[in-house]
Amino acid sequence: MGIFHSIPHTNWHFYLALALTLVAGIAMLVILQLLPSQWRRPMIALVTFLGGLYYFAEFFIPVPHGHEGNFLSKYMDSVANIASVIGSFSIGLGIISLIGVHFRTALRQREGWGFSTVLLGAFAAMTAFTLLNEYAPHRTVVPRTGALHSPITNGDIYGVLFNGGLASLDSAMFALIGFFIISASYRAFRIRSVEASMLMVSAVIVMLGQVTLGSWLTGWLPRTGAASAFRFENMSEYILVHLNSPAQRAVTFGLALGALATSLRLWLSLERGLYFDQEQ
Repeated sequence: MGIFHSIPHTNWHFYLALALTLVAGIAMLVILQLLPSQWRRPMIALVTFLGGLYYFAEFFIPVPHGHEGNFLSKYMDSVANIASVIGSFSIGLGIISLIGVHFRTALRQREGWGFSTVLLGAFAAMTAFTLLNEYAPHRTVVPRTGALHSPITNGDIYGVLFNGGLASLDSAMFALIGFFIISASYRAFRIRSVEASMLMVSAVIVMLGQVTLGSWLTGWLPRTGAASAFRFENMSEYILVHLNSPAQRAVTFGLALGALATSLRLWLSLERGLYFDQEQ
């Protein structure tokens, strides 16, 4: 992958290398499709193991004195570029799959086919005008007429689609998520057990400690001494620092252990996936 960084993008060698890489990638895909099905699982397992082995070995092999890394460290950028390319291909496969599912839904007019049509149209329009805004932002789409004081360009349409459409829909979606969070909090804070009661009391104390009302309610208490511990802002700080933070660290530590175990299973091809299940 480092060849693309060493060749100027205005040189024909760059496009030749890009074309050869594309041909080699297509050839590899064709070869993988022609392989017998019983060979595919060992090959996937081998490539996955070798890819993980590089990072494992590069991290644990000692660094010689006076050097910035071991003998594998100099290949880190190239391996990272390969991983980025593979990740980009996975995103592309996801987009192709999404378009295929909604195209079939719209073509056969299944339930919800109208939403699929809107998705496909929005995807096509956003893709087209994003590219046009990148390479020809000032090209006129609608010329100036009597009703228009200035022509409409590709950049103008992209701004309407992105700022007026996507950004507004994102804000509306997050606003709806806020209402769902409020309803979920109401159900979680209903006092039905001792644990729910402790959660409710802690939530109320923390919320009052963050607003002016809480300071006003306990403002008559002294700011120093034993009685100051019962001020809402001090109780809120104690709950957040001494109770909530350790619990969050414990949850984060558990998640890290789970991620490590999952990574090892993926690296050693022990994880059971849909593809491997179909191969049995």
